[in-house]
Amino acid sequence: MAGAKKPGVLSDIADFVAHSIFRRSGTPKAPPPPSSSAPPPPSASAPPGPTAAPSGMPGVCLPPDKVKDLLDKIDKMIASARANGANVAADNLENWRKKGGDRKLAAAVFQNEAFLLKHLATKHRQKFIDGAKRRIKDGTVAPGDTFSMHWEDSVNAPPDNQLFYALGGFTVRSEVSCKVNADAKANLALHFDDWKFTVYDEYNWDRGGTMIPGIGYIADADMNCLEQMGYGKSFKINTDPIPVTDTDVVKDAPLE
Repeated sequence: MAGAKKPGVLSDIADFVAHSIFRRSGTPKAPPPPSSSAPPPPSASAPPGPTAAPSGMPGVCLPPDKVKDLLDKIDKMIASARANGANVAADNLENWRKKGGDRKLAAAVFQNEAFLLKHLATKHRQKFIDGAKRRIKDGTVAPGDTFSMHWEDSVNAPPDNQLFYALGGFTVRSEVSCKVNADAKANLALHFDDWKFTVYDEYNWDRGGTMIPGIGYIADADMNCLEQMGYGKSFKINTDPIPVTDTDVVKDAPLE
């Protein structure tokens, strides 16, 4: 899932899949038959996951001692994230381990994040200004007309933010309902009647590896092997549309 991503385009869907130390990549595969040679099946209180098949059988890419070591480290990463207030990161990793399926995150996780509001106020806002200018120029929009636009691209959370560990980078899509107003001197300005954004992501391991303090080095290839052996499962993340009220984002924009 790694690789360079194309920039967002109006009316097109971007395909950004971001990197993070709490993410994995690769296509989920069916777990191999259980065997007594791998760690015993988890108890009812532990995340589900089949035991590994004997060495040499299809789908087995880690020895039993390595499997146990990695599962212990995952438990420690979840506990460490919670202890440091990174609950979204902990929830995501735990959901991967339990094979809990797709997740919808609450609006509160994103709506007041300064780095994300800055991204909307600079990157997305400018795209809508440019789009309005083009529509005025080609005659598809006249002053007073209400029309819609959308823009989709990617943004990376900064390292001092818990979303850096929870998601790393993610896709953000803005949808606006707007109109062009004209004052008494025929000066035009873009007015946003409504602005909402939605976040998309895929939780995966695709970064190569990371040294985590107190845990040690975690190789993405090993995490992918755990998934192939049935000890975790990738999943998609999204949100419901989130209203934007920050004045730096939604204030009127002169169309000079």
